Amino acid sequence: MKGRAFDIVVLGATGYTGRVIVNDLLAVNKNLNWAIAGRSEAKLRSLWQAIGNKVPKLIFDVFDRSSLNRITKETKLIINCVGPYSLFGESVVRSCVENGTHYIDVSGEPLFLEKTQLNFHEEALRRNVFVIGSCGFDSLPADLAVCLVKKRSPEIKSIETFLTTHYESKFRFNLGTWESLVFGFANYQQLKEVRKQLFADFEAYPSDRKALRKIEGKFVIPFLGSDRSVIKRTQLLNNKYFATKVVPVETYFVCLSKLQLFSLFTMISLITPLSRFKGGRSLLMKHPRIFSFGMTGVPMLTEEEMSKASFEMRVNAHHFDESLSRVKITGPEAGYKTASICCIQSALTLLNEHHNIPLPGGVLTPGFAFQNTKIISNLSNYNIKFEFTKTK
Repeated sequence: MKGRAFDIVVLGATGYTGRVIVNDLLAVNKNLNWAIAGRSEAKLRSLWQAIGNKVPKLIFDVFDRSSLNRITKETKLIINCVGPYSLFGESVVRSCVENGTHYIDVSGEPLFLEKTQLNFHEEALRRNVFVIGSCGFDSLPADLAVCLVKKRSPEIKSIETFLTTHYESKFRFNLGTWESLVFGFANYQQLKEVRKQLFADFEAYPSDRKALRKIEGKFVIPFLGSDRSVIKRTQLLNNKYFATKVVPVETYFVCLSKLQLFSLFTMISLITPLSRFKGGRSLLMKHPRIFSFGMTGVPMLTEEEMSKASFEMRVNAHHFDESLSRVKITGPEAGYKTASICCIQSALTLLNEHHNIPLPGGVLTPGFAFQNTKIISNLSNYNIKFEFTKTK
């Protein structure tokens, strides 16, 4: 990749997630040559001026192959923030693979992630191109933690993850995330078909997922993100290439109040049937604030609100001898701040430690790609901590 103008280009830089990543990249100060890219010239110019005209700006359109190719040919790595990925991601991946450009994203959409692996893995491997999705909060921390606990504690019977998020005000997410959630429910049958082709034994491992549990006085429900899907793919990749054991993993979200539990349960109960037909999806997209119980379709988190938020994730590995290994992960606001840090460190790790990635290329998960790198240590420099303990 010598002779390319940029180390990194951030696609979709003007969106909410893109802006967080751009501001954090400015603070990294790693002597990178990088640029911002967006579809709207006016929005891009506004962002460019807001960051002090410090990096070049590029115009592109995900549906214009020539504009995409022009950018991917000039950079070593793309950070793709253009969602929903199920609608806009494939053309970016294709351009990267065809032009020998590495690819990172913050997708939490299992269908897009698994379909990308199915359609592009062999060609990316042949071309020595890395395509690594889900490098944001969905699902890098959980994926790395499972790899860590399996490496340090063999003979594991099962693993469970429990995510707790702390916000002084109500958590909010952008409309792109809402759209991804709706289409994720709508495309579940298609996802099952992709899985049959991707790994014949994807669903062959026993599951003990419970819709509702109470642990340490708190209600927990299945986590809606991509963690479970990504962790399973990491294990299946390790099994395929290194014959390691696949362990059942379940992922949960801890509800801190009965109101939060009621809101999430009701939201899921409404999205599930409505997302299955066109009219229902249209209704969900027209009234996101109502159906999300005020979590989207409202002003996003302010910088002050984000600075006061945090998360904790416990990854519990149950052994056959009844002992327990645990990785506790803590960090700043999960959905955007931690996502940005994880994404940037993934990009830098790929550029600087590609020789430590198990394969010379391919469509990989973050856990599989980065399990032998220094990324956990690097994340700790940005207040994302992994703490391993084992008890009898």
